Amino acid sequence: IVGEMLVQQLMPAADLTKSVKSGNLVFVGDIAAAHSELEAISNGRGTRLLRLSPYSFSINLIGDTFSAAKQATKRESGLWEKLLFREKWGNGRASRTKSEYRLQHCEMLFRKGVEAITMHLCIQCFYHVQTLYLRYLSMEDIQV
Repeated sequence: IVGEMLVQQLMPAADLTKSVKSGNLVFVGDIAAAHSELEAISNGRGTRLLRLSPYSFSINLIGDTFSAAKQATKRESGLWEKLLFREKWGNGRASRTKSEYRLQHCEMLFRKGVEAITMHLCIQCFYHVQTLYLRYLSMEDIQV
C-alpha cells in the first residue's frame, strides 16, 4: 500500500509525465526490505528503482532525509489519534467509518512525511555526508 501511495503521490506532484514517458525517471532506495514492493510497482511504469548497496549509516543521505519524514509523521500522528477518539461511532454522528477515517489518517501522514523532505533539507544532508565521505575513503576513524 505504501509503495502504491508513493508512486501515486510523487508522479503527479512533481509533474513528471515527460520523464515517465521517456523512461528517465529513477527512484533511488537503500537496502530496506520495504523497497522491494516499490520496485515491483515502479518498474513497468516508465520508471526504475535503483537499490543502493550496504553502506555506513553515518553517510546515508537517504536515511537522514527519511528521518525528517518520520519525525513529521510522528508529530501529526498524536493529533489525529486524539481526533479519532473524539468521533462518535455507531450513533450516526460520524461522517465516515473507522476504516475510512484510518485510511484518511494514513494518507495525511504520508503527505506530511513527503512535505518534510524539502530541497533545503536535501542540500543540508548532502553537505553533511560530504564532510564525512573523504574521511571514510581514507579509512580515518569517525565518531558516530
